Amino acid sequence: MPVAEEGLLRPAPDESFLPTPGGHLPLTADGRFPPTVGESSVPGSDGHLSRTADEDSPPAPDGSLLPGPDGRAPRVPAADTALPRVRDDVLLRAADQLAAVAEILVSVSARTAVAVDGRLSPSLLRALSLVGASPGLSLAALADRARISRSRASRVCDTLEDAGLLARVPLAADRRGVGLSLTRHGRSVLGRVRERRDDWIRDALLRMPDGDLDGLLSALRSLGPSLADGYQALPGPGHSV
Repeated sequence: MPVAEEGLLRPAPDESFLPTPGGHLPLTADGRFPPTVGESSVPGSDGHLSRTADEDSPPAPDGSLLPGPDGRAPRVPAADTALPRVRDDVLLRAADQLAAVAEILVSVSARTAVAVDGRLSPSLLRALSLVGASPGLSLAALADRARISRSRASRVCDTLEDAGLLARVPLAADRRGVGLSLTRHGRSVLGRVRERRDDWIRDALLRMPDGDLDGLLSALRSLGPSLADGYQALPGPGHSV
């Protein structure tokens, strides 16, 4: 049974706290309400009873959220994993868009080449361009730059030679070696193909807003060398990726 003290009731250790006849919870000897079930009855440094487990920010199991000097629990920084993922998504989108543009440019080159000379396939046009850029190029060097086998390069040169676009000329420094060069007709055909292709690309650029065009030119200045470095690292014919 509760024991009376100064007109108040205090619960015995084994009893639940009973209200006073007026229906109000009695006060303790120091004039405060007693703790309810689940509360700690040990007062804090400010004299108040400690808070329950569901109030404010509870400490983490490892104790990492101990209150700071201002009494507030410190914030835990979120893991910075969003930025790399965002960058990866941007790179993937850029790669997809560049691949689509490359396919369009290849198609334009092929169509303009066929419009000038119906015998010019993309591989023949590629060989014609390489020889035109480096007169006297050897068959082995052509195969290496075009990333095709020597036998394939030899067949391409035979086709271009039969079309009157390319000629095999003995090298002055090595009579046993043969250099590749364009004929006058070959230079004329290559020039017309490039002129038609450049006109098509120029018309496409003119339809772009000035701001987008400036950004494209800025990006191409760094993209070109980057693509060239990656191209040199690609495996040649007969090598698996």
